[in-house]
Amino acid sequence: MQVELAAPAKVAAVTLAWEGACATEYALQTSPDGVTWRTVSTQRPDTCGNDVVRLGSDEAVRYVRVQGVRRKTTWGYSLYEMGVYGTPAS
Repeated sequence: MQVELAAPAKVAAVTLAWEGACATEYALQTSPDGVTWRTVSTQRPDTCGNDVVRLGSDEAVRYVRVQGVRRKTTWGYSLYEMGVYGTPAS
């Protein structure tokens, strides 16, 4: 899943609400232009549900995405909701 922010921002946290078809490993990636991506966090949650990943990056980005690495089930990945929190870049 990938989102384009309304304006460049410094992302402080990302929240994910997983359904039963969740990831047992995933990466959060950011990009200033939607072309060049940087992995800012790799997560390996124990269970499905709600994840809060704090990033604390000083880099202003325009895009944020979740890249699945390993699935829990054969059904793929299923997210109810993704939230991106931070402050606008000055």
